[in-house]
Amino acid sequence: MYRVLIVEDEILARIGLHQLIQWEKHGFSLLPDAADGEAALELIRKHRPDIILLDLNIPKIDGLQILRHLKEEGIDCKVIVISCNEKRMV
Repeated sequence: MYRVLIVEDEILARIGLHQLIQWEKHGFSLLPDAADGEAALELIRKHRPDIILLDLNIPKIDGLQILRHLKEEGIDCKVIVISCNEKRMV
């Protein structure tokens, strides 16, 4: 099974990602979610996920900084960036 880490600060987005597909049926095992960059790095170092679904706009350590850490620490995994930036026109 491929280990998948969801890094997303919005609870509704995390719930939606959990419900998106039948993870286990397709050979994926979901790790505990991370709601901020510090928690994400801790989980990445501990569990070495195969795939990370990464929001760029997260608290403490943003997604781009996490990508830098992955490269600097030689952590080999696939990263799918999931990000939404809502801009309002006035």
